[in-house]
Amino acid sequence: MDHITIRAIKKASSSPCRYKIAAIGFNRKNEVIGIAYNTPRFSREGGSIHAEINLLKKCGKKLYSVMILRIGGSGNILPIDPCENCRAALQGIRIFKHRPYKKETIRKRRNI
Repeated sequence: MDHITIRAIKKASSSPCRYKIAAIGFNRKNEVIGIAYNTPRFSREGGSIHAEINLLKKCGKKLYSVMILRIGGSGNILPIDPCENCRAALQGIRIFKHRPYKKETIRKRRNI
């Protein structure tokens, strides 16, 4: 595992939500400019502010692409796709590279 994946797993595992999700933001040079996780919206169970939205608040228009990652209870990486609201919010500021984590994505990113 590379250092970006490890950082994302640590960030996702610090989420207080039931579903542990992290979003990693990259600039045009493919450098990591921010990592965020999902946070509860209410004090009661259910509903959260998605990791992508938290990343958008944190990095704003500096974002060029976003990768999302979800971890299970045992720390293994699980499949995830962005919801329609997050996809629309990121496309609203012209981010069209919104991708779920895949091992080959990290490999390709290194070769750029």
